[in-house]
Amino acid sequence: MKFVCEQDRLNRMLSMVNHAVARGAGAFPMATNIRIMSDEENRIRLDATNLSIGITGWIEATITEEGNVAVPAKLFTDLIGALTPGKIEISVDNTTYDVQVKGPRGPVHVRGLDPEEFPPMPGPELSVKPTLLKSALLKEVIREVSIAVDDGGVRNEVFSNILLQIEQQRITFAAADGYGKLAFRTLPLPAESALTSDILVPARSLTELASILPTDGMVEIRLTPNNSQVIFSTQWMVLSSILSSGSFPNYKAALPREKQTSVTIKTADLREIVQLASLFAKSDYDAGHLTIKSSMGVEPGTLQLASEAADVGGAAPTIPVAVEGDDQEALIFNVSHIAKVLGVISAPELIFEVGMTRAPVGVMRPTGSHTCVHSFSSMGAAR
Repeated sequence: MKFVCEQDRLNRMLSMVNHAVARGAGAFPMATNIRIMSDEENRIRLDATNLSIGITGWIEATITEEGNVAVPAKLFTDLIGALTPGKIEISVDNTTYDVQVKGPRGPVHVRGLDPEEFPPMPGPELSVKPTLLKSALLKEVIREVSIAVDDGGVRNEVFSNILLQIEQQRITFAAADGYGKLAFRTLPLPAESALTSDILVPARSLTELASILPTDGMVEIRLTPNNSQVIFSTQWMVLSSILSSGSFPNYKAALPREKQTSVTIKTADLREIVQLASLFAKSDYDAGHLTIKSSMGVEPGTLQLASEAADVGGAAPTIPVAVEGDDQEALIFNVSHIAKVLGVISAPELIFEVGMTRAPVGVMRPTGSHTCVHSFSSMGAAR
């Protein structure tokens, strides 16, 4: 194999596929490599997989000899990254798999491997029309719902996944931790989906996807023919992920059937008082005492978030809000999680609701349509 390409394009694509390279002492040896191969469209294809996720990327190149090789992922990526930007020539001995890289400063060679044992990369069911979603919107929704995932997987392995409910006209992403945190968002699809299914995708796979997706264009979502993997593809990259087994619980059952209180808040105002309360809540299990008072005459309603640290100090900042419904007295919520929710909200205003299930539940969502809903159980009520 022999081809010429731009150093910066190859460097960016190597960095992207490295997200799927296997690491650690127990890794399958060949999966610690990246496979490089020519394709029929005058492009170079790069493959990496850790057997749970796989990433394929393409770059434009001038190919004079076809072929393929597997190269040590870290060494080859570091080598290309160290080269001066500009055109580079890469040639592979198809017998010894020695890879020679010619840059502006002269040739460097790396010992490659026979790619015959490289793990197979799954292909989608191309006969089925894909489900389409804007790339920027997919990045956004993954970022929003993933904060509710149980990272430790202590309670139930199913909560380390994100549920995708694909219907003809819409798609829902949902995550929970089994301890009261929940996030979900339903989006209308730009075109009718031929695929209708509920699938469980490991949250780590989706966060990797969000980190490499472009900010423009569309993403095609397909399943493999045996429905064991999901495939997300754009013009220049493909990410495949194994699907998890198990049954995701009815997440909407965790929401209050009726709201007791609804508050419209300026996002910046809430972010400010959460930051102040967090300074003292850390020593009290991140507990923040929330009090909501409705309007008194011409005065607006108020929301107060108080925290206290023994022998250190405390804060009880208050902001004006528009209140509908009942007053709430010193409900205790996890300030750290509220801060995480605020970290994924860019809208200037949000709605904060309080309702009851077995305990008080807070529900936050940005104003507008088709926004992400975040709910979290209270830690109790102050006495």
